[in-house]
Amino acid sequence: MTAVEFLNPWYLTGGLAALVPLLMYLAQRHRAKRVVFGSVWFLRDLAKRIVRRRRASELLLLVLRTMIVAVIALAFARPLLLSKSAAGRGGGAGGLKARAILLDTSASMAVGGRMRAARKAAIDAIDRLAPGDVVAVYTFGSGPTTLIGWTSDQAAARTAVESVRPTDQGSDLSEALRRVQADIIDRIEPDKDILVVSDMQAASWADYRGDWAMSQTLSLSFADVAGDGAPPANIGITQVSVPHSSVLGSAQDTVSARLHNFTSKDQTVRLRLELRGKQVGDRSIPLPAGASQVVSFSHNFTRAGEADGRFVLEAQDDYPPDNQAFFVVAVQPKIQVLVVNGSPSQDPKVDSGYYLVRAFSPSAESIFQAKEVLPSGWRADDLDAAAVVALSDVTELSSRALERLKAFVNRGGGVLFFPGGKTDPKTFNRLFGEIAPCRLEKRVNSRDEDKSFEGVVVGELNLQHPILQLFAQPHHGDFGTVHFKQYYTLSDSQASTVLARFENKRPAVLVKRVGKGTSVLVASGASQEMNDFSLRGVFVPFVQEAARFQAAASGRRISDVTVGSEVQVELPTGTDTARLVRPGGEEADLAVEKRPVHGANQSFTVPVATFLPTTAGIHRVRAGKSEFLFAANGDPRESDLRRMKSDEIAAALTSQRGVTDEAGAILRVVARKTRREEIESSQRLGWYLLLAAAALLLGEMVLADRVTVRD
Repeated sequence: MTAVEFLNPWYLTGGLAALVPLLMYLAQRHRAKRVVFGSVWFLRDLAKRIVRRRRASELLLLVLRTMIVAVIALAFARPLLLSKSAAGRGGGAGGLKARAILLDTSASMAVGGRMRAARKAAIDAIDRLAPGDVVAVYTFGSGPTTLIGWTSDQAAARTAVESVRPTDQGSDLSEALRRVQADIIDRIEPDKDILVVSDMQAASWADYRGDWAMSQTLSLSFADVAGDGAPPANIGITQVSVPHSSVLGSAQDTVSARLHNFTSKDQTVRLRLELRGKQVGDRSIPLPAGASQVVSFSHNFTRAGEADGRFVLEAQDDYPPDNQAFFVVAVQPKIQVLVVNGSPSQDPKVDSGYYLVRAFSPSAESIFQAKEVLPSGWRADDLDAAAVVALSDVTELSSRALERLKAFVNRGGGVLFFPGGKTDPKTFNRLFGEIAPCRLEKRVNSRDEDKSFEGVVVGELNLQHPILQLFAQPHHGDFGTVHFKQYYTLSDSQASTVLARFENKRPAVLVKRVGKGTSVLVASGASQEMNDFSLRGVFVPFVQEAARFQAAASGRRISDVTVGSEVQVELPTGTDTARLVRPGGEEADLAVEKRPVHGANQSFTVPVATFLPTTAGIHRVRAGKSEFLFAANGDPRESDLRRMKSDEIAAALTSQRGVTDEAGAILRVVARKTRREEIESSQRLGWYLLLAAAALLLGEMVLADRVTVRD
């Protein structure tokens, strides 16, 4: 079924002007006197036919003129056709009112009896509807969810509301209102309103940017269920800071939590740290009123794998959801580095891999473990355990090894290039042009111009980049002591980041993101044949920091998520099934889909599973022998229980010519363009009516001219 509506219905009153031609016609009618002439008796029948023809023409002119005025009035009323069944909007149509109830289910609604009061307010709003009116109920936390779609079955709507419970999500009232407005705006009912049932937490309106306004065809009202008085007392964990990954054998890591006292009284609380289900730390913390404090614990992770942890706050307050916070730390074994030595030699000075291997593993306590291979001896499984591949003066590589290297980088691995004395730029560009940060042009001997010249030095460093941040600190080495007798000039580096430049402004070290991995290139070799880099104190920390950066990028997986936000998990190759274990122990199968990944001149697919964390805690995704941990926490903004008044939202939505009633409870706002205007613009019925009116006017002019000529 379709219904006709008008954007400017008051223009329909202009249709009364269609009566003007009729009134003029009736007013000008008069009966002529009959005079009989005997000499024209034989023309009597002809005169009757002329009169009948003239009368028919005049009646047709009257109809045309009346229709012209009526059609113009319809055109200016801007008609549009709305489908009652489109998009499922027709259920239960027939009443005069459409009401959307937006019910807050964010974490702050768990305070006191707020949720109970919210359910009652929503049910009362349903009961006030007349028979035939339609209602839709939405819940909102970080986003709106349809609880029950448009229906005139008020009993079903009440049952749906009675089942609502608070969640661990944050709240975004702005986005919820915007999306519900889009859903109700093209309802055919003449009276449409939105009721927001909420505790009116100030944080729920923090994301409004003034980029939309409400339609003047809608009414918006609020039911504040928080009650009057001061906000509830609360002390909560508002932030957690932990390393995303740690390496076995490294120094102790620091995990910390920020506590905030939202009350007006000084408090003393206890904070516990739990790792893998066991308590490893406990501290008593004095918290002044309204103050924040960071509490840190040091811990040495002694077991590889993902370690789940939890901060537990012991405090007497009215909002318990923020008294615990969860986290996950990925504890890795030693970082595996594959050194591909393209120029092995008995002389360490010219061996391109000798100093690299020792830089990665200077002692047994090193967090790196290096394996040296020759290009010809590269086995297919050498990349399986590696996080970083260092290519030193490599001039040849099998096509199979090259393809595996490209896939390795695109999927998150790191590659470190040291072009050496045997490297041919054309061969290098052909082999590695797709994954290297740049292309090699030519090798330059800096001593050609001056035989006494020791070599060019590094003149500029980007100390803000993680690879070089260490050297911003005192007593951590000076790159100015390194002399490069030979180096390569580079090109096509526009997409890369230059970390260091020689004193002649040419790039010395570059880094580039390739797929999910990283590529780093040093414009000189790793042996003493081209420079004295390996003999300087900056060599070992530079190589290790570069590999650490690349390993962190390759192994980084976002494990801290927000309740209510969709999580995508990239699974091992060949995985077809996955299972989710929620914090309470409930299990569910996850759908696994193959998603394409486009890398350096090649594409491949990876299996991906998706889930939505609905409660705070540790979620586990199991796929074959692999298990991935995710720490889900609520929105920390929910801890701030301060409230805002409905008239503040009214002021925000009416900043563009809106009006508000005296109580600020009902507001009507001018929209930039409503959904109905968009529908009317696309249908263009008004323009078609104007064209029809023009055609009728043309016909009226032709007919009137013919009648006048006959006269």
